[in-house]
Amino acid sequence: MMRWAALVGMAGLAWPGEDSCASFRQPGSEVWLALGQSNAANHAEQRYTGSTGVFMFDGRRCVPAQDPLPGASGTGGSVWVTMANRWVADGRARRVLVISRAEESTSIAQWQPGGALFGRIVALGSRLRLHRVRVSRIFWSHGESDAALGTSERGYADGLAGLIAGIRRVGISAPVHVAQASVCGPADSPAIRRAQLAAVDGAGVLAGPDLDRISGDARHERCHFSAVGQLIAADAWAAAVAPGLPR
Repeated sequence: MMRWAALVGMAGLAWPGEDSCASFRQPGSEVWLALGQSNAANHAEQRYTGSTGVFMFDGRRCVPAQDPLPGASGTGGSVWVTMANRWVADGRARRVLVISRAEESTSIAQWQPGGALFGRIVALGSRLRLHRVRVSRIFWSHGESDAALGTSERGYADGLAGLIAGIRRVGISAPVHVAQASVCGPADSPAIRRAQLAAVDGAGVLAGPDLDRISGDARHERCHFSAVGQLIAADAWAAAVAPGLPR
C-alpha cells in the first residue's frame, strides 16, 4: 500500500475520489496558460503525448496531457505538450499542467474584456479557483490576423494592454510572455511586432520568442508549424522563458 502511494505521488496522480488537480498546488508544479491564435492552439502537424508529470486541464479535471489540447481550436498538435515534456525532463519542474484557450484567425479586438474570447479566460479562472490552482505563466502567441487586417501599432498595443489589464482584473497575476508573431502566408507586420515588443516591461510582461524567424520547411500552409517547426518553436519558447531559472 505504501509503495503504491509513493508511485501515485511521484506520477502526480490523485487517489480515486480526490481532487485530480491537487498536485498542482504543491512545490515543483507549474501551470501554463496559452492564449492567442492557431500557433498557440492545435494546428501544428505532429501530435504529442505528455510524459510522466505532464498534464492538461479538460475543464473539470487534470488528466495526462495529449494533443489536441481541449479548449483550443484545431485537431492537430501543439507546441506546449512537447515543450512541457522537455521542461520536466530538464528538471525545471516536477510537473506541468498545460492549458490552451487559443483560437485560430482571431484579432486582438476579439480578445477584449467583455468579448466571447475573453469570456473563456474568465470561465477558466473560475474553474481553477475551485481547484485552488494558480496559473504560473501565460504564453501569448498572436498577431497574424491583425497583420492581415492592417491593424496599426497603436491599435494593437492598446488592445494587448486592455487584454492584460483584463486578465489581472479576473485575478490571474502570472507573468505574460509575449511572442513576436505576425507571419502567416503573405502577411507580416513590422507595426504588430513593434507593439508586441513595446508591451514588454520586464516585470509582469516578459519577452517571448521571435516566432517570425521560423520559416521555410518549418511551416506548413506557409503559416502553421510543421513537425520540425513545432520543435523549433518549443525550443524558442523554452529559451525565452528559461533565462535565470534554476535547473
